[in-house]
Amino acid sequence: MNESEENKLTSENAEENASENQAETKTSLTAIKGKFKSPKEQFYGIFLLVTNTETIHIDMATVIVSIYSELHNITLSEKYKEIEEKIKKIKYEGQFSKNITDKLQKTIKFIMMEDDFLEDICEKTENKNTAELVRFFREKFMADINDPAMELEIELEPIIENEKKNEISPEELMAKYKEAEGVFLKVNLVLAPVGGKLVTEIKKGDKIMVRIDHSHEKESYFISHLGVRSDKGVEPMPATVLKLEPMGKALGLLLKLSDGIFGTVTEEEKVLVRMYEEPKEPEPIKLEDSAILQTEKVLNNAEKEKEIIKPKVKSPMSMVFVSLLLIFILILTVAYLLMS
Repeated sequence: MNESEENKLTSENAEENASENQAETKTSLTAIKGKFKSPKEQFYGIFLLVTNTETIHIDMATVIVSIYSELHNITLSEKYKEIEEKIKKIKYEGQFSKNITDKLQKTIKFIMMEDDFLEDICEKTENKNTAELVRFFREKFMADINDPAMELEIELEPIIENEKKNEISPEELMAKYKEAEGVFLKVNLVLAPVGGKLVTEIKKGDKIMVRIDHSHEKESYFISHLGVRSDKGVEPMPATVLKLEPMGKALGLLLKLSDGIFGTVTEEEKVLVRMYEEPKEPEPIKLEDSAILQTEKVLNNAEKEKEIIKPKVKSPMSMVFVSLLLIFILILTVAYLLMS
């Protein structure tokens, strides 16, 4: 192969690779990352939407509003996944204004149901017209937050579809984070001020309720893997106590969450821990409590209550005796009067 042919082949390969890379990076998904503040109402908010310009659809939408200005410190230059995790964390901790958050969530849901709005948003997103998007969302949010001085800003983030769909498989997840004996996650005890068990009284083999700490990347992955993530945040899950070890004034616990997955927690306070309760099976219906027997009992009782008490009727012989006695008394009375 001469130098000219080699250069031509190299050029063709380069063009082919470039074409493949372009195909890989081409995406119809874009994250709309927005934040706003209302000086009048003293509200601070963050919202996220993932638009699909191919299907004219919004794949994901979430919003959160708080009276705490720290929320406004979240920068829109962060990846939308990072912002989404922060929103979930704030909601889980309850550091937000539920009433206005719910109102704006309903407003966004309404937008998602209107074809005209969807087309408008997708068109503006595809054209990267952030100024028009700001105007659109500010107008919609103003219906719930009546503040002419509301400030709202938006940034767009293209989402590579193969990245979005490239979720870590359970095997890859275990391989990535597995240590010598398994995967160890940080967890928090679920407390039960009423009816709980004192942490110092917990024994090996007890089943307690814990919640995986979502503030770390590894834990965040396993929250989804174990199926304990919900719209409300991280759900409690049962864990078996494997080991308890005093650590100065604190108590360390090693727990089994699942096969090859363990939880660790250190507790310094003498708290009451919520114990795991096995789901109760419904009690079998007893024969004596069945509907048929109950009906029979009611009917029998009714018959007893309706029992007629018949009046006592004197026999004919007793009536004759009484009549004769009265006649005899009458004769004696008359005889006595005549003799006197």
